[in-house]
Amino acid sequence: MNAPKPSATLIYVALGPNPAPTLNLFASYALEKLPGSSAVLVTDGVENWEASFPGAVISYGDSDRNPAIVLAEGREVSRRFVANGYWVRTLERIFALEKACEYIRDERPVIHFESDCFSQVTPEVLSELELRCRGTAVPSDTPSKGCASILFAPSRQSLLKGIEDLADILGQQSSWISDMELLGLGIRSGVIEELPTRPEHGWPIRGFSKGGGATSSKLIFDASALGLYFFGRDPLHTEGKILGGYQHVRFEHDISSWQWDIQPSKPPNDADYLVELTAGQFGHVVPANLHVHSKELLPALKKNSDFWNRLIREANGTTTRLERTGNSSYQFIGLTTSEKLGYFWSQNHHHKLILVRSFVQRMFAILTRSPGEGEKW
Repeated sequence: MNAPKPSATLIYVALGPNPAPTLNLFASYALEKLPGSSAVLVTDGVENWEASFPGAVISYGDSDRNPAIVLAEGREVSRRFVANGYWVRTLERIFALEKACEYIRDERPVIHFESDCFSQVTPEVLSELELRCRGTAVPSDTPSKGCASILFAPSRQSLLKGIEDLADILGQQSSWISDMELLGLGIRSGVIEELPTRPEHGWPIRGFSKGGGATSSKLIFDASALGLYFFGRDPLHTEGKILGGYQHVRFEHDISSWQWDIQPSKPPNDADYLVELTAGQFGHVVPANLHVHSKELLPALKKNSDFWNRLIREANGTTTRLERTGNSSYQFIGLTTSEKLGYFWSQNHHHKLILVRSFVQRMFAILTRSPGEGEKW
């Protein structure tokens, strides 16, 4: 008798007024890749998701906030007004995963996907994650930053331990740090494990080589670089235009030299496909996920899909790239200047000092940041 295929609990988080339009669709695709799995959504807007999300929807409110995020926000109250509070919620998303753990009743593996993350996690990929990870793990975007495009934990308990460790790190900070900076500190301190993003560090995994041969392929995880190149940037940054071919400035390899393809996920299974690539001297590579910064509602991944095949040809440089149009999901409309001033004057002396200090800190960070970094106001 064949052993049952592994399954997992998939967790998504939607906080605030800027949900990615891809969330429901990508959650459905992720469930199709992992039969027997279930999905959970943690959100402060239950009424917007109950009828459409393909799984359980859990309410998240002020009483559910981790003390570490309350403390971090309290140090820089003005963060609530930067990009309509977007960066606070981005950091808080990591700690909102705790709420999902109240719903989870088993000790299956847990995978958190960002709302714009296209999953290629099959049972074989999940088995590899279970084999190699002893605790909470994420890919790195740069040497100093992690990225929870995909976050894996072997169990509910290991996820809670990872969040507890990150809360301790956040509580030790004297100034604001982003979610990616926090995850980077977690990786460097050893409380968060690192998933490989570059082919030279990829995990050997058998059964995925082209044609179904026995030669090992390399399994990697996309923080941002692969998705930026294959799909393009968020239309927020490109005036509504989407064009593939963007090279992440801190990714060490020239992705344009790699060859992309669509292959059955487990030959000769023609019903389920994966985007795969040949990364030069590193050979055949399978990304476990693709970070779709363009926020596009992708059609199902099929060998005969005109859309997917067009992107494959563009990525391989065999056809001219076409500009696509898109609408960013983000609405950074916050308080007006007069409303912010009114809020400032309504505070006591201590809170006014906190607001002034955080404003000066943020201005200094903007003036000294590297090209390509920064925040949306």
